[in-house]
Amino acid sequence: MTTPMTLNIRSWNLNGLYDGNYSHPDFSHFFDSVDVFLTQETHCYVHDNIPVPDSYVVYTRSCSRPDFASPWGGVAMLIHSSIPAHVRDDFSSPDLLTVEIFGTLIMNAYVLPARSHLDWNKWTTTELFEFLCSKICLAHEQGYLLILLGDLNAQTGICCASKDHPIRISLDSRLADTCGKQLLDCLAPCDTIILNGSEGVPGDHFSFTEHTPHDAGAL
Repeated sequence: MTTPMTLNIRSWNLNGLYDGNYSHPDFSHFFDSVDVFLTQETHCYVHDNIPVPDSYVVYTRSCSRPDFASPWGGVAMLIHSSIPAHVRDDFSSPDLLTVEIFGTLIMNAYVLPARSHLDWNKWTTTELFEFLCSKICLAHEQGYLLILLGDLNAQTGICCASKDHPIRISLDSRLADTCGKQLLDCLAPCDTIILNGSEGVPGDHFSFTEHTPHDAGAL
């Protein structure tokens, strides 16, 4: 009988403060029992190397910026060295990093807020949210199991992707915003659920995957 694989995954938007947090004497305890650690907004240049705890391997995706422009965005994934993983470039782009582990795709994404003044055309040819949705659909078409985490800046409230989706509980009861609706429309035909706030799904997933600034829940 095959033993089910269990991965302990943690995700955190560090808003450019990875180095500052890494230097804290207690930061190493953050990785206790963690197999895969995802972070968003690394604010690193493409050529930067971020510090990595012992026994972990780091993979990154940053945005190309002029030498004197302040870096922003960027995602990283720290994976325990005992876990066989490889980057899937065909499912990755600036601010989207996809790694395959035991036949499962793990995506780490950062999407600009809708009101951001930054112009994504300067570092990519496709708007990231559209690209992300296309890769979610592609993963479904190719039969992959998919785990997506990150900061998507998509407000979904208590909305569900389909009638078969588990009931969701959220502090934000408002209707989904434009990106939230686009995400829900993408997830529905892919038989993919939003984990945080979903009733009846085993595990602790009511915190750490949802941020509620100004009483507005955003994935």
